[in-house]
Amino acid sequence: MALAFLRRHRRWFFVFLWVVILAFVILYIPNLDPATRLADAAVATVGGRPIQANEFQKQYLRQRRQFLAMNQGQIDESMLERMGLREQVLSTMVRAELEALEADRLGFQVDDQAVIKAITEDPQLQTAGRFVGSATLARLLQQQGMTVADFENEVRKQLKAQRLREVVTDGVRVSDAEVSTEFRRRSELIHAEYVHIPTSQFEAAIQPTDDEIKARFEANKERFRLPERRVLSYLLVDPIELRAKVLPTGSEIENYYRANPAEFATPPQVCGRHILVKVKQGAAATEGHEDVEAKTLAEAALARLKAGEAFEKVAKEKSEDSSAANGGSLGCFAREQMVPEFSAVAFGLQPGAISDVVKTSFGYHIIKVDTTLPGTTQPLEQARKRIEAQLQDSKSRELASQKAEAVAAALKGNQSLEQIASAQGLTVKKSEPLQLGKGSGPLTSPVLLSSAFELKAKETSKDGFPAGAGAAFIRLEEILPSKLPELSEVRDDVKKDLIKFQAREKAREAAKALAADAERSDLTKAATRAKLTRVVTKGLVGRGQAFTEVPQGSILEDQAFELGEKKLSPPLDTPSGVAIVRVLEKKSSDETALAQQRDSIRESLVAAKKDRLFSSYLQTLTDRYPITRNAEAFASVR
Repeated sequence: MALAFLRRHRRWFFVFLWVVILAFVILYIPNLDPATRLADAAVATVGGRPIQANEFQKQYLRQRRQFLAMNQGQIDESMLERMGLREQVLSTMVRAELEALEADRLGFQVDDQAVIKAITEDPQLQTAGRFVGSATLARLLQQQGMTVADFENEVRKQLKAQRLREVVTDGVRVSDAEVSTEFRRRSELIHAEYVHIPTSQFEAAIQPTDDEIKARFEANKERFRLPERRVLSYLLVDPIELRAKVLPTGSEIENYYRANPAEFATPPQVCGRHILVKVKQGAAATEGHEDVEAKTLAEAALARLKAGEAFEKVAKEKSEDSSAANGGSLGCFAREQMVPEFSAVAFGLQPGAISDVVKTSFGYHIIKVDTTLPGTTQPLEQARKRIEAQLQDSKSRELASQKAEAVAAALKGNQSLEQIASAQGLTVKKSEPLQLGKGSGPLTSPVLLSSAFELKAKETSKDGFPAGAGAAFIRLEEILPSKLPELSEVRDDVKKDLIKFQAREKAREAAKALAADAERSDLTKAATRAKLTRVVTKGLVGRGQAFTEVPQGSILEDQAFELGEKKLSPPLDTPSGVAIVRVLEKKSSDETALAQQRDSIRESLVAAKKDRLFSSYLQTLTDRYPITRNAEAFASVR
């Protein structure tokens, strides 16, 4: 069972091990941030079981490093924060704890033999059909701060979670009719022309009168009903607001510079190219060659180079690496960015020199060095501003964490928000009326909003909640019950709604006129006369490829795939406008291929159903295993 699970989920195992671990061996970025050393606090508890801050930090840093390494120059820390990476990591850990708790409750066990079998027999952990070996695995894990025992525990948890999933979803079935319907969805192709008229192009010119706004409101009062809202008083502990209070001194900057020389050093680099002939990574691998064949191919490429052919030409023709299109160029790289066997040769070559065939875990390489760059160290004066900002960020987070802890302790001592604000140099603020699931300003955390709607009037929550980069502590001031509003309360919303309605009516009118003109001539000429753009799909295309230029084009696809061939559609609504479509050619599904694809389609549909069922099941477990969060500890992890 364990081996079957891992084979079915090779993609998960590949991401978990070879991207998260092996990629870091190649692209390892050491952790130089002194602010990341945390006390052994819990960022959350699941059914009373803590998720320790230091374990959460390890998981977060692994994910952060992976994103930064795989998207060099395209993503930075602020973008990771906006992506909600920390929230995603914590959610994954919470889900894992729910699975573990329920698996333990049901008495599931995974013995040592099953774990060993799962690790040693997985194709992704094999070379030439054999397990890479305990020593190699231990070395890779050690470089990521993991022990073999840690890794075995993770595998054990995954196997238990899979057992739980199998028990919960064992009864999931997919009928033949469902398979046939999905086959037709996947295999039907259309070649279509269309014109999409966005409603946004009409909105700026629409200026509703007061009478029109009033009439729209009177006819649709229930649509604008105000739900129950709540007004909060809150203390915000925000590192950004505290930055001005923690300016680093000159000596602190200099001490940091001296204590972290590696951070300001650029190691020697080689700028070069390579030709790679891949070796199969296990019997089930779909790319690469057997070892002997790969070596023979690499030696043949080397012979061409020795005969005088240009390296770039041979690389484009023979290299099996993604760099082949660029003549094998790898850019410039430090010794640690490549596997040791590769770096040992590359850093031993002179500019212009070409290596013999070099064997690594990826296959056989031929390396050419274009130039070398000496190592450099950035002077203190050039690094001063960056160090100052880094220390200021670190100190402001530390100060925010201290203040958040002090606020939490004072709340548990039954002090009021006003008393605490005075002692901590903070300000009690009042929110706008907030709706469930719809926050404002820094008060947008779903957990915060949900908790706010569980408080009684004038009750203060003893917990802090995530708010931006910091934490918020709240008191419920006022409950505003649901009501039908006065026009003055929702006038802006009514006006926006009316503008969107009138813009869509104008788009429909334009689409009708366009369709009438196209019936008399053709869509190309009609679109030109209307100063609109006709778009044609790139030949016969399937779902997901037809209307890529239309926001949420899948909705338009559902309508277009129902059209008959050569027929011009009536105006079709989309979320962002109105479209006219003509299907120029339609290719129906080949029913003879259904027999060949039936099993794979059924498998994918079953997997999707199981995912939905298991996710719903996990949601019900939150009643059995309550989830609490420690906003102060969560905010302090960076």
